[in-house]
Amino acid sequence: MGDDGVGAREQRARPLWAAAEALRYRVAAAPKLFAFFDYDGTLCDLAASPGRVRTQASARSALRRLIESAGTRVAIVSGRPLVALRRRLPLAGLGYIGLHGLEVHVHGLHQAALIDRPATAARVARLQSLAARFFSHRGLQCIIFENKRLALALHTPSLPAPVLRFVGGTFAELARQHGLEVITGKNVVEARPPGLEGGIAVRRVLAGYRQALPVYVGDDATDEDAFRALGADGITVRVAPAGTATRARYLVHSVADVIRFIHFLADARKERTP
Repeated sequence: MGDDGVGAREQRARPLWAAAEALRYRVAAAPKLFAFFDYDGTLCDLAASPGRVRTQASARSALRRLIESAGTRVAIVSGRPLVALRRRLPLAGLGYIGLHGLEVHVHGLHQAALIDRPATAARVARLQSLAARFFSHRGLQCIIFENKRLALALHTPSLPAPVLRFVGGTFAELARQHGLEVITGKNVVEARPPGLEGGIAVRRVLAGYRQALPVYVGDDATDEDAFRALGADGITVRVAPAGTATRARYLVHSVADVIRFIHFLADARKERTP
């Protein structure tokens, strides 16, 4: 359904747990730590529709431990709107970057991208109306539209590959006609204002917390721009099967692995010498 977000600088990511001792030392030695986590597919398992996703209590308790660690900040980075993230993970001290960087509320930094919000919302609404009619007339009523007001996600569960390519290509062309760009992820195609990147938002947030070691964990092609933005400066982790092409330096395979890694980070921060 289009570019997977991984370009010429992809690398062969190492299994994270094979590098655990070196990572433990690096995390413990850092004067500060700023950990960023994607939400869907990283902190919680994917579901047939976004409304059915549930946050595990184990993820909440692990995040709370890390938030309470000395010299440590934690934020969620997601394509979901800020209000939805706060509702699903209402943890004291947790920062939020919503709509792929369009909305930022992180430790005193409150920012919103400078776009014409009423005009963008109107374009998104028109795109949804047109795309819904188009795909319905072709018997694709199984497609789920998620209107985020400033972006439109089209969820495509269980469609055959040729149909996915048709849907993705058609939606991308319709979005372009409405002045929007398209990104692709796991069973989802999303139209959003052009020029948005989660990696840019992460770098902007890090600028206010100098000397912090950044950690970024995500499961999808939409996280690749953050992996690229951090490069060797941070600890980047993709949640994916072995052999997945990625700019991340390390791989884990499941939400359970991510929760274990959060506890790993919290334990390492306890070893930090003030």
